[in-house]
Amino acid sequence: MTNKFILASITLAALTICGCQHNLEHNMVPDKLGFSYTSQLQQPSVFNDGMEVAVIKSGKGNSSATLRIERLTEDELKKWCMNNGAYTETINEETKEKTITLSYELAPEIKYEVSEEELSFAASDIRKTFKVNWNTTFFANSSKNNNEYVIGFKLVDSSIELGENRDTLIIHPALSHISFKDKDLKTVFPTSKDSETINEYEAEVNLDKAVPSEDVIVELSVDNSYIEQESLIKNKEYKEAPQGLFSFVNNTVTIKAGETVSHFNYKIDLTVLYNEEGKFKEENVNYMIPIVFSKKTPELLGSGKAPIGYVVVMVLDDDVVIPPDGPTSLIHGPWEILEGKDMHIGADPLCTNPNWFGNYNPTKLVDWTFGFGNDNDASKNGYWGSYFWTPVPFPMVFVFDTGATYTFNRFYKVDADTFQGQFRDFEVYVANEYVGTDTNWKLACKGKTDFKGWKDYKLTKNSDGTQDIDKVLEMFSYPIPADIEAEGSEFNYTRGRYIKLVITASSKVSSKDCGYIMEFYADGWSM
Repeated sequence: MTNKFILASITLAALTICGCQHNLEHNMVPDKLGFSYTSQLQQPSVFNDGMEVAVIKSGKGNSSATLRIERLTEDELKKWCMNNGAYTETINEETKEKTITLSYELAPEIKYEVSEEELSFAASDIRKTFKVNWNTTFFANSSKNNNEYVIGFKLVDSSIELGENRDTLIIHPALSHISFKDKDLKTVFPTSKDSETINEYEAEVNLDKAVPSEDVIVELSVDNSYIEQESLIKNKEYKEAPQGLFSFVNNTVTIKAGETVSHFNYKIDLTVLYNEEGKFKEENVNYMIPIVFSKKTPELLGSGKAPIGYVVVMVLDDDVVIPPDGPTSLIHGPWEILEGKDMHIGADPLCTNPNWFGNYNPTKLVDWTFGFGNDNDASKNGYWGSYFWTPVPFPMVFVFDTGATYTFNRFYKVDADTFQGQFRDFEVYVANEYVGTDTNWKLACKGKTDFKGWKDYKLTKNSDGTQDIDKVLEMFSYPIPADIEAEGSEFNYTRGRYIKLVITASSKVSSKDCGYIMEFYADGWSM
């Protein structure tokens, strides 16, 4: 290989490298400066006492700049709030005058400090920071009084372009709020079988925003002064718990720095409610234990959505219900549905037309209407339908609020005009109070209904086309269970306001488990 050839190769390689470098620089975007956050609103914990703010340079990286950090003006904050939906709008009903209230206002500059007023970037610099320290007491107390102050900055530089939506930063030192997970911690319904029972329960305490800088420690205590207030809210009489009924296992709760949840335990000693003969010392009484945060660290913690937690012990005398004298009357809807709203054919995960099939929803179980299926208008159908394409998830559970207290005799289901006799296995429960999973349900009945064979709904029509409800009930209504003495059946007189209907199985009238029910109702006595 000649020297000339080697020299030419080296020259060509150098030109290629230079060309690649030129193309690379050509394809890179020009330098831009901006705050490093994707959101212009940052909400660090107020208890951090400060925040390090980062400004970054992106692009070719061959430009130097000096960047000024200026405060936002009131007008600039207002514009930001309006553009970002950080405001509320109210209208005076009399004058129709519209009032706009901004969610934030600028904090006085005396309430915070900024470490730098400008940042200098060399050509090789890609990141610079400055520190903002704030007066924690001012921001925390202001937030407690529903005054949300912010610190606003804007970047100003004439030599380098500022990144889109990266030139503004709103710092809202956010107050953390301590709360019970739920206002209603526990409702206990002791029975005659609990005379030797002591139960321990766990409850959750949480923060809506973690405190990264330190552990949050709270002390709990009972404050009976809240009983009267809660009695008025719930329109029910509550009494102070007798000595020894309630006790803390641990009344100091620690939420670790950076975390948001912890728990405490307490005991309910039901033995104090009974006399030596195992009978309630007092019946038909509602004991309430209000639990409060009596001490907080940090002291400036706010109060969350449930600053008071209530434990209730309800002593009722209706373990055994004796039916009243006199004839029964029908007890039927419309009733409010508390559980099971999404258990219907329109909510079947494989349903392709939920708008149509959504009309076969659980309200049709207790609306006291008896419409036939309608090919043109599903809203005129009077019955409920289960999942159809997806396997039916037994047991299917529905909870209804009847709106009043009754003594119940029997419960009934009314078949629809299709899939007659498909659902025959039921359980029904009754409760005086509904408290979700803590509800004290009493079994009213369980077992299998009868089936009279297929019936024609057209025979329930009057000559004028109206529905004869008596004929509907005569032909299509079945008591639950058909025989209270049959094996696996049970029946009890019950008293209460809330009903839980459980459909436990399919009778396999068709090859599928799905089916329809026209109505669910009862008979009994009004209180």
